[in-house]
Amino acid sequence: MEQELYFERDDKLGRKRYAEFLKKLILNSDDFKRDDERRAFSIAIDSPWGTGKSYFLNMFRNYLCTEKDCDMAVVLYNAWENDNWNNAFEPLAQTLFEAFQVFDEDQKVELENAVKAIAILARGVAAKKVEKHISEDVLCEAIEAITKENPNKNIASKEYFAYKEMIERLRECIAQGLARSGKKQLVVIIDELDRCRPDFAVQTMEFVKHLFDAENVVFLFALDMSQLCHSVKSIYGEGMDAEGYLIRFFDYYGKLIEPDMAEFIRQEIGAIPHIEGRIDDFAQTARKLDLSLRDLKMILRVFIQMEKYFLHEYKSGIAHSLYFKLVCVKYKFPSQLKDFLKGKANNPPLVGMLFPPTMEVLALSEPLESTNKKMVCSNKGTVTWTIEKANWKMDMVVDAAHKISCVLINPYRPNQRTPKDISKTSNINGLLFYPDLKKWDQIKDLTPAQYLMQQLEMFDFFQPNNQ
Repeated sequence: MEQELYFERDDKLGRKRYAEFLKKLILNSDDFKRDDERRAFSIAIDSPWGTGKSYFLNMFRNYLCTEKDCDMAVVLYNAWENDNWNNAFEPLAQTLFEAFQVFDEDQKVELENAVKAIAILARGVAAKKVEKHISEDVLCEAIEAITKENPNKNIASKEYFAYKEMIERLRECIAQGLARSGKKQLVVIIDELDRCRPDFAVQTMEFVKHLFDAENVVFLFALDMSQLCHSVKSIYGEGMDAEGYLIRFFDYYGKLIEPDMAEFIRQEIGAIPHIEGRIDDFAQTARKLDLSLRDLKMILRVFIQMEKYFLHEYKSGIAHSLYFKLVCVKYKFPSQLKDFLKGKANNPPLVGMLFPPTMEVLALSEPLESTNKKMVCSNKGTVTWTIEKANWKMDMVVDAAHKISCVLINPYRPNQRTPKDISKTSNINGLLFYPDLKKWDQIKDLTPAQYLMQQLEMFDFFQPNNQ
């Protein structure tokens, strides 16, 4: 069952102001109609997939329903949940009229006949076949009435005029239902249209324009315009002006407010030690990788589990940034993760994500303790890393008490050794940290890529000596 969301409690992106704007637009919709002949008012809210449209619409529906001065009947229709049906008209009609519980029995029968007739006639079914599904009197009455009004006019088919008559009856039923409900406006929110199969998506918009064009009805579409353009072109051809075709359906076209990534991350992860100073770095990574809110929400859920499992031991903010970036690559670019962990990030936007010294270490394919990799382990129970950079040598030692010390050696003055104590927030090449050093015996036979993969999976897949 769908969770009910409310701006007061669940608005993590500060979008209530936009909801207030939309409410005013709906209340004054008659002033913004592009075509005086149109009776209904249509709004398009454009935003890419995964940017929180459904989340916003859930809050917006409840906002309209709970506002004291908002005299509207509100329906939320998920198009994607119905695109397995053979036409787009019936699911939308059913959802719309479920909002009205005010019809008497005669009106219900008339409404059912109108809906069934439109659905069947729209599919080009012959009149005799239609009569098996709806009242013969209703269909004949519509055909005869129109024929009498146009006795000298050649008509393509009686079914077509019956179809037009049923559309008017459908619109009358909408007006009657709205009047009996005591509401001034009917707001139909249509979500997930861009996820539907192309023909269903296009049908939905065309049926809204041609069949549900009734007074005091507002349709609000949440969609990804670029994706919907692909759907239109798949039906009408690549040469189709898809944007021009789509825009004509809407009286108002707007963009959903861009989310504040940093604030969204802050709200999602809560108060985690050593993280607050890295939020902006997380947000920059999300933007660089073009993560949607849906992507980011999933990644943060995994990252929070990693925080609980082992990252809480890391005092360095750099460590948390490193693993956040690795989780992003794992879930956004899974096919590139293996190469990325080997220091082979050659494809944008992964290039430049990690510090060059970190990539240098990742590019080494031997076990961590191999002397060929500038990392060695002594025979006295002490871990010593030797890392060369710019002709300087740095010897880092972790003793049995887990105290870390560092000695810088000037290549031009070999006898000049500068000792320096290293705190628990220090790191080696932005890749290895104090908690990693504490378990040297368990990780020394792994390559950097194997170790990071083990950390990401939170499971010890790799055993020493290929066990």
